[in-house]
Amino acid sequence: MRIHGGTTAFLAALAVLALFVPSSSGKARLDRGFGEGGVVSITSKPPHANFTGGARALAETGAGDLLVLGNESSNYPADLLIARLNPGGRLDRDFANQGIRYTRGLPSWHPTKTELLGMGTDLAVGKRGGIFTAGYGGISGGCVVASGFFPNGALKIGFGDRGRSEPCLRVPYPSKGCQGCTTIHRADASSISLDGKGRVVIGGQSYRGYRSRALVMRLTRRGRLDPTFSGNRGNSSGLKGAVEVRPRTINKEGDKSFYESELAEARPLRHQKVLAVGSIDRHFAMYRFRANGVPDRSFHGDGILTLNLDKVPDPENQCGCSYATGVDFDRKGRVLVAGYIRPLYNYNRPQPVVLRFLKSGRLDRSFGRKGMAKPRLPKRMTTTRIAIQDDGKIVVGGRYDQRFGLFRLNPGGALDRSFFRRGLFAPEDSGLGAMATDLLIDRRGRIVATGGGHTEGMALVRIRPG
Repeated sequence: MRIHGGTTAFLAALAVLALFVPSSSGKARLDRGFGEGGVVSITSKPPHANFTGGARALAETGAGDLLVLGNESSNYPADLLIARLNPGGRLDRDFANQGIRYTRGLPSWHPTKTELLGMGTDLAVGKRGGIFTAGYGGISGGCVVASGFFPNGALKIGFGDRGRSEPCLRVPYPSKGCQGCTTIHRADASSISLDGKGRVVIGGQSYRGYRSRALVMRLTRRGRLDPTFSGNRGNSSGLKGAVEVRPRTINKEGDKSFYESELAEARPLRHQKVLAVGSIDRHFAMYRFRANGVPDRSFHGDGILTLNLDKVPDPENQCGCSYATGVDFDRKGRVLVAGYIRPLYNYNRPQPVVLRFLKSGRLDRSFGRKGMAKPRLPKRMTTTRIAIQDDGKIVVGGRYDQRFGLFRLNPGGALDRSFFRRGLFAPEDSGLGAMATDLLIDRRGRIVATGGGHTEGMALVRIRPG
C-alpha cells in the first residue's frame, strides 16, 4: 500500500498544483496541512483485485474524519471499499483493516457469506456515525444494493439481510412452462442520503429495455423497504418502497409525452418529502415526492419540472440537451442545482450551468440571469456535484476538458475571481483524475473534493476557501 505518494510522478503533480496557490491570503488556496501540499493519494493493491479504482464519493463524520468510497477496480463488476482519513489526511488505522474496509471476501455460495455489496456509487453518514453505501450489482447482478456499517467499519449485520439490502424490481415473466416465474428489471443507484428519521433515501434508475426511468427508494433504519413510500398507480414501481417516473400517456392512441427519465441525486426534505434532479428526454428535470411517494402536485402541478435550457427546438429529435447532476440548499432554504447543456449546434462543447429555485419551486430570477448562471470558462466542462459554503458561495465540481475541475460562483451567480485562476481550479497532470466526482464543505468551511474517472487509486484535495 502507498499513501501520500512518494513517487516522482506524485511529486511532479504537486509541483503542478503549487502553481495554483495564489500569493494573496484572501484568496482560495490549497490546504498545506492536508496530506502532501493539500492532496492525498491512496493507492493500494486490494486482496482480491489488481488495483484500486478512482474515488466515487465523500462524506464527513461528526468527529471531522473523512470517509472515501471507491471500488476494487474501475470496471464493473467490482466490490466497494471505504477508506477513513483523519483531519490531517492520513489513514485512520483504527478503522477496519488499517484504515480501509474491503468488502470482497468469500464467494457468494459460501454458507457464511455476508458480503457481496456490489459496485459502490455513493455513501452517507448517520448521526451516530453509522455508514451507509449505495451501489449496484450484488448477488443478482442487476439490482440496487444498499449496505450498512458500524462507525469502525464492521458490517452492520442487523441492516437488511446480514448487512446488505438488495431490493430487486421483479415482474412476471410470461412463460407457458413456468407458472409464477419472474424476471428482474435492471436498476442502479446514483445517490444515497438519510432523512430526519434515519431512513435511507436512494436515487437512481430502473431500465425497461433500453429506456430508463428515474427511481427513488426509501428503506427503513433496519434496511428494509419502507412500504409507506409506494406512490400511486401512476408512479408505483410494483415494489412497495420504490417509485418511478414513468412515461405519460397523453391520448387514446397511447402516444407518450416523454419516453425516458434519469435521476442523478435525491435528497430528503422537511415533512418527509423527497426532491430529486436529473433529466427527462435529455432535458433538465426536477422531481418532488410527498412522504408516501406520490408526486407532489404543489410542485409545478404534477411534481415534475422540465426545462429546455438550450432554448433551441429539437429538429428530428437531435440533441439540444441539458442535464441536472447535483443539488444543494443554501441557508435560506433555496435550492441550487448544478448541471450542463450540450448545445444543439455545438454539442461537443458542454456548458456548465447553475440554477437557483425558491422553496416554491419557481426560478429565483435574482440569481444569475433570470435564475440561471452560465459561467464562461475557457474550455468545455460537464458537472457532477455542487456544495454551498456558509458565506453563500457556490462550488461546483466536474470534468473540465477531460480532467478534474472545480469552479466557484459568488452568491449572486457571477464567477468568483478570488478562486484560484479567475474562478477555476483545474490543474493539469495533478494526479486528481479525470473529474471531480464528489465534494463537500467540511465543518471548518474548507472545500474537500475527490478525484476519479479513468484513474488508478483514490485522490482527494482540500482547499481553504479564502
